[in-house]
Amino acid sequence: MRAAAKTLLLNHPFYGALLARLPLRENPAVETAATDGATIEFNPAWTDTLSPAERVGVLAHELLHVAMLHPWRGDKIAGLDHNQWNVACDAAINADLISSGFTLPAGGVPGVRNRTAEQIYRARYQQPGQAGQAGQAGQAGQAGQAGQPGQAGQAGQAGQAGQPGQPGQPGQPGQPGQPGQPGQPGQPGQVLPGKGVALDAELLVVECAREASLGSGILPGNIQRLVASILAPPPLDWRDAARDWAVAARGTVPTFARPNRRHITRGIYLPTPKPAVGCLIVAVDTSGSIDGAALAKFAAALPELVEVLRPSAVHVWCADTQIRSRAEYEPGDVITLDPVGGGGTEFAPVLDAAAELEPAGLIYFTDLDGPVPTLAPEYPVLWACAGRLDAPWGQVVRL
Repeated sequence: MRAAAKTLLLNHPFYGALLARLPLRENPAVETAATDGATIEFNPAWTDTLSPAERVGVLAHELLHVAMLHPWRGDKIAGLDHNQWNVACDAAINADLISSGFTLPAGGVPGVRNRTAEQIYRARYQQPGQAGQAGQAGQAGQAGQAGQPGQAGQAGQAGQAGQPGQPGQPGQPGQPGQPGQPGQPGQPGQVLPGKGVALDAELLVVECAREASLGSGILPGNIQRLVASILAPPPLDWRDAARDWAVAARGTVPTFARPNRRHITRGIYLPTPKPAVGCLIVAVDTSGSIDGAALAKFAAALPELVEVLRPSAVHVWCADTQIRSRAEYEPGDVITLDPVGGGGTEFAPVLDAAAELEPAGLIYFTDLDGPVPTLAPEYPVLWACAGRLDAPWGQVVRL
């Protein structure tokens, strides 16, 4: 692994700079390789079975877990299954690693492009009624996945795939192998709970990227996007953004409720422009990815939003894969939120139903953790987002 580390330092400046700041340690107790964000550990009995290029790929794999903050991000998921989280994290980065020219051990987790580890984890393991996951043939040092227990092979060989569970029922976990025997499916290593503070890791990523760009002038595309997201300027206050969105969407109309003071001293009473918002639809994402803290944030923001925009009527819908509840409010009504849902996330049902009402606009409280339709609707959409994900169209404001 020392030779692999040297290759990273010479040929992959960003990964080399990051590795230079993290201790690289042998640990026979680790089945393959692992990171907690503070160190990179590997089992030499396993890495000795790999080709030189695969050893470089495994190191880059562990380092990218650190750069993507995977050791810390799992803490935000209630009831986290760490084995399944490892698989989701691998799927989120493996495609980028291969496109960057790295070689990964055969039989690894297939990469998934343009999806976060959280999105992959929830899509695969948190859908209601989902069939038990079948264990895939794994790398040495890993255990069969949910399904019937996979049989351990001989030392250094891959275990057989676990049998799928019955639909809607979780399978039984595979039996963990001893060091050097099969373990988790297709994972070159483990993402352990993070040590230290995630913010420190973000600063470390930016520092390494700056150092790498000064040396070679070239950063991989995925690292460029990562650094850009970290360095993105703080978002506008969502109240101001919502008001600007409403004005841009529907223009302004004059009102004498608050006369224009500039001309009052001359005895001239002119109206003051005021945002004009007609029927407004407010959709609240109540899918399983929305926790209690996010729902509380939505519930607190909703009355403020109505006060800012002053629509002629408000339709409040709660939705996950479909619209679960509807309520309509007139000006002056007290708006309450009764979240119903808890399933997956589909935005299309709300967008299609809103089109039938021809609203002045739609405001969607969500974390954007779901598939957004390719085509934008004809009415304006404001995504009030509790999270860091983005949408391909519409305006996104952060709560």
